[in-house]
Amino acid sequence: MKLLGVPGVGMALLDHDQVVFQGGLGVRELGKPEPVDQNTLFMAASNTKGMTTLLLAELVDQGKLRWDEPVVQAYPAFKLGDAETT
Repeated sequence: MKLLGVPGVGMALLDHDQVVFQGGLGVRELGKPEPVDQNTLFMAASNTKGMTTLLLAELVDQGKLRWDEPVVQAYPAFKLGDAETT
């Protein structure tokens, strides 16, 4: 936390699909006393892009998807604003 300059972090520790700890360290905001706990909400920002790519890579490794596969082939209900964009 000190190295990255963040006042607090939320975390969960898993052991074979079982949550063995959920909580946090530090405070929600610098200069304020409210601690981080398992219910603290954080802004996701662009972090979801990396997580989504990681999860897609897992599916590719498992042979459930291909990188060059159209989204609508894997998920037929997928739609964007218009048919051409989809």
